[in-house]
Amino acid sequence: MDYFSLFRFRMTRSSAEILLNLLVVHGNSKLEWTTQGKEPIRPEKMLQIFLRYMGSKEGIRELSDRFNVAVSTVFQVQKRSTEAVLKLQPILIKWPSINDVDIIEQEFRNISVLDVFGGPT
Repeated sequence: MDYFSLFRFRMTRSSAEILLNLLVVHGNSKLEWTTQGKEPIRPEKMLQIFLRYMGSKEGIRELSDRFNVAVSTVFQVQKRSTEAVLKLQPILIKWPSINDVDIIEQEFRNISVLDVFGGPT
């Protein structure tokens, strides 16, 4: 993977590898699409396209030119990657339990930060 280009996304190498592995294992980033005779793009490039799409104001046509892939490929990468991230939401996001909320809120109060989690002042 070209990790140098991921610096534009402010992502560490280990974070990129973890996200890539999750998307490949749990998502739809497998190399199973029909490619109409062209070489399929690798999951690493799919991740780069997806992160660029999510992190910039570039449109699908601009991304198509930037990554030298078809417009339909960018659209499919965006669609499949978004679906995969949504499917991974329970793994990627851990909401605190009621007990954790109380502890976290008290820790914020100890440093004079009030109303965290909507608690009383």
